[in-house]
Amino acid sequence: MTRPEAVRYYLTPRTMAFPRGRLLATRQGRLLVLAADGWVTLGRHLPSGVEPLTRERAEQWCRREEIDPAWLDAVPTPTR
Repeated sequence: MTRPEAVRYYLTPRTMAFPRGRLLATRQGRLLVLAADGWVTLGRHLPSGVEPLTRERAEQWCRREEIDPAWLDAVPTPTR
């Protein structure tokens, strides 16, 4: 039996403001969005229409958006 991933990645639907969607992550039940200055906590519930991403696809999204894929390793652990 494999252990569940510590971090899971998701992509939001496309919008006019974000034509390639936004990258979301969950860690320990906390939802975060990748912003220009790092991860920002959104809450606990995934919005409708999000698409689960593998780590590989999240890395591809980062490269396409010209964002350092190292941010995928920087998803903060919630303090509470």
